[in-house]
Amino acid sequence: MRILKSILSITTVSGIVYLLSISCSSSSTVNDFFGIKMDIPDTALFKIESYSEADGIKYYSSPLMDPKISAWGEITPNMIQFHISNNSPYAIKSSHGMDQYSIETNEGKVYILDKGKFFGYPMKGSIQPNASATLWLELPTDFHETIGMTKPDGDAENYTFDFWKGMNKTNIAKDNIKLITIKLGGETTIILKPVP
Repeated sequence: MRILKSILSITTVSGIVYLLSISCSSSSTVNDFFGIKMDIPDTALFKIESYSEADGIKYYSSPLMDPKISAWGEITPNMIQFHISNNSPYAIKSSHGMDQYSIETNEGKVYILDKGKFFGYPMKGSIQPNASATLWLELPTDFHETIGMTKPDGDAENYTFDFWKGMNKTNIAKDNIKLITIKLGGETTIILKPVP
């Protein structure tokens, strides 16, 4: 029994060290928010540890996530800039109709960002391997709570969203953003979290 406990302890420690070594990565292209491709249920496993200009960003992820597909976000008073990188061997589908950008606050409210008009949308078709795309979206200035409105992609029928109405100047505070979700082409999800 003592031998079995020792083997289990060594295996557990080795597994943790292995996960930390493959999950803790760095990059230097980041500002307010950073994220990688993952499934939404795995969001809690993604943790940003630190960021510095010298060392880049260090984060913990799981082997199910794909750090070859990443994004960062920078917030200005009225806009949010997204820079999405595809270093995977596959193209990422993207289109004005299927792509979705949302902000979740610390209180759990979710706001869908307006992509603007079709002709002004910079990503049409796909983001090719070893390519990137940059776009600017307006930050919400007024949030109109829509009671009973369901999630557009049908993931959760009873989930209520707040949609941007765009009238007054009640700006969302950067420090109150818990995470940002980017869904490209209805297939690829990137979760961004605040950079400490």
